[in-house]
Amino acid sequence: MPPPWYRPRNVLVVVFTAVAIAIAAFVVMVMPVYRGEPTIAVDYGRRIEELIVSDPDIDAPAARARFERLDALLVDYEQLYEAVTAELMQASDEHDARPLECERIIFAVDVPDDIDAERRFLARLATSSILADLDAVIAGGPAVRDFSGPDGVHAIFMQELGRARLLAFALAAHMRLSAEAGDYDAAARSFERILGLASAIEQPILISMLVADSIRSLVLSEVAPELIEHTYPEAAARRMLDAMDRFAPRATRIGIEGERLALHDIIQRTFTDDGAGDGHALLDRFAEFLGDWSMTGSEPPRGFAGAALSRFYLASRRETVDVIDSMYEALQVRLAMPLAQRAGLPVQPFGPAALSNRFSLVTGLLPTLQGAADQRDAAASTFAGVRIMVALELHHARHGTWPATLDALVPGILPSLPLDPITAGPFGYRLLANDPDGRPYLLYSLGADGVDDGGRDIDEPSPPNVVTADLVISTVREDRGW
Repeated sequence: MPPPWYRPRNVLVVVFTAVAIAIAAFVVMVMPVYRGEPTIAVDYGRRIEELIVSDPDIDAPAARARFERLDALLVDYEQLYEAVTAELMQASDEHDARPLECERIIFAVDVPDDIDAERRFLARLATSSILADLDAVIAGGPAVRDFSGPDGVHAIFMQELGRARLLAFALAAHMRLSAEAGDYDAAARSFERILGLASAIEQPILISMLVADSIRSLVLSEVAPELIEHTYPEAAARRMLDAMDRFAPRATRIGIEGERLALHDIIQRTFTDDGAGDGHALLDRFAEFLGDWSMTGSEPPRGFAGAALSRFYLASRRETVDVIDSMYEALQVRLAMPLAQRAGLPVQPFGPAALSNRFSLVTGLLPTLQGAADQRDAAASTFAGVRIMVALELHHARHGTWPATLDALVPGILPSLPLDPITAGPFGYRLLANDPDGRPYLLYSLGADGVDDGGRDIDEPSPPNVVTADLVISTVREDRGW
């Protein structure tokens, strides 16, 4: 006869008791993931805005009002553009119909002949209130977007960025046509407006900064050959140089900090809060954010098993925040180095390779910031180089000659010579005689390798076993594929 404890009834009692205890423990540990709710304790949107308006000399309400006016004029411009495009399409023959294309004026080597529609549109734009409103916005000081909202920073759809690019094309087209007509004052005014527009939309979020850089790149790639093709008078060159001083690009570190704050906002909306700075991931909330957030790389686990995974396997709120802060701080240290110095360092791992799988949700949200930062340094180098070109134009307008060295620009025109953001050193410069492209001088960056190749561009044939090249600033006009 089996011992008492081995009797079937007793075995079943023991088994069911053990299962009940296990289920109870599992529920006690896992259910808080379901029951917990995030606590929205910090307005990170306002903190992002403060990256611009923290200066006591800046009137924050006035800065927000300027952005609202900017947003309104960009909507007005979009409506004007769409109305004129619709009129053009309706008035055209079915086989000859084409949309309004200010880009054709910018991207072609020679100004196209069939741009009557674009000329009429630019004249109509000049008589609207849009440009006067833009002048008022850029003359008033910084413009600051409202990043606060009940759904968080991630829910803000920055529609003004696309509209600003659309307006920049029209202003750049007007700039080229004005220069071709010899109206250099009007060309300089359009140049100033484009840089002011880029500065106004440049907020402390990287996507905003990159779009602002693309607008600057549009006008800088236009003005560099313009300065080779035309001789700008002193007043126009002075206005352009002043515009570059007023509307210089914001530091990348501000955008990186804005990204960190935006990620903190996501964390406070997707983790529980135990009141002591810790908590667990709410995977359903994460799924909502991962569905909207463009920088994601993976789909989070769902359901009851997902909740168990969150509780027992995934990193906690405190661990997640610590990792985010340490990674962003490491990036800021890296960004303090010039691009040429960073290029010689191992690539900093920002993503799944840098962390264990416990941080898989975080690595899905971390953007590829390093590549964006490198891109901004290249854009800043072009900006600084074109600033020197404008200063050279001003020197030529005053003295009738090109200086033998850039030192002649200081202190009469520039307080000091701009350093190349890529190398943290001087730009290369030399006078040219009988240049086949008609350039009086060659201005160039030494590039990411920091080696002076005498201004040999990456597209030029190189000597045997030579793989380095410089980035030429004083470029001539090329067909950009329109």
